[in-house]
Amino acid sequence: MRAGRRALAAAFFFFVLAVAGASAKADPRSAGQAPYSDRTFLAAMITLDQNGLRMAQSALPVLEAQKVRDWAQKIIVDQQQEIKKMEGLLKLPGGAEQGAPSAGAGEAGQDAPSADAWPPDGSDADRVFMAAMLLNHRDALDMSADALLFSGNPRILELAREIVARQAGDMRKWRQWLTAKEDKG
Repeated sequence: MRAGRRALAAAFFFFVLAVAGASAKADPRSAGQAPYSDRTFLAAMITLDQNGLRMAQSALPVLEAQKVRDWAQKIIVDQQQEIKKMEGLLKLPGGAEQGAPSAGAGEAGQDAPSADAWPPDGSDADRVFMAAMLLNHRDALDMSADALLFSGNPRILELAREIVARQAGDMRKWRQWLTAKEDKG
């Protein structure tokens, strides 16, 4: 019970950070940039999830720690489910409006290494994979925060809240694991 409350508190904390970071950005509509678009949010998130999925699938054969292998398997399942849900939202009549790209949509996953880079030669594959997935999830939190700020579609808002809750919780676990690994040397 206590662990569940901690996870919920951590997810809320990361959500607040994500929204605070997003609200610090100027509304793209007021900066002369393209307006936010639910359709572009979904398309960019699908691309980001596909990259995370490919990284997990490519890294899985070279990962050593069972905990990291389990996380990679979970990432594969989660990303596949999320992609399917987002593709469904794109197909629904009125599910996501047609519109111009949102600010930053083309930047999805630009900090994360390409799935083609696996396995990383001469490095700790577990650590590199977890660090790459932290970047991938950070980008998802950023885009979800924009959706929470600018979307009026209840389905998109629900999806963005789900992404924030799940991925912020994942990030907390991964950061703890990376910190413990660094402490051990």
